[in-house]
Amino acid sequence: MESLHTVLAYILVALSLEAAIFSLLVHYGKFAKPKFERYTRWLLYTVYVGFFAQALIGAVLLNSSGGENGIHEFYGYFTLAFIAFLAVYKSQLIDSMRYFQIHGFANLFLWGMALRAIFIDS
Repeated sequence: MESLHTVLAYILVALSLEAAIFSLLVHYGKFAKPKFERYTRWLLYTVYVGFFAQALIGAVLLNSSGGENGIHEFYGYFTLAFIAFLAVYKSQLIDSMRYFQIHGFANLFLWGMALRAIFIDS
């Protein structure tokens, strides 16, 4: 289970960076076609569901090991709260011209948080 948690972490780092790049490219008009917008939305939702699954796996690992919460777990909780914040304001952002820009920078932030969470235990 720990290896799944580790492998999924690296996959989410790559997908989060890709989602950020595509979101910013769509926002700034480099990929302004509807198929790129659909792909980018799909990628964003995949990343968010992946982070949620990653946090669930981490909670199961923490519960089974009987360990105590540390800074690594705090990054997991904070990531979930951040994604929940984005989900709550999705209805207000969906019609905004800055939808992809906000999600692009949000994914850059998540990318950095994921990298930090991976390397904090090293």
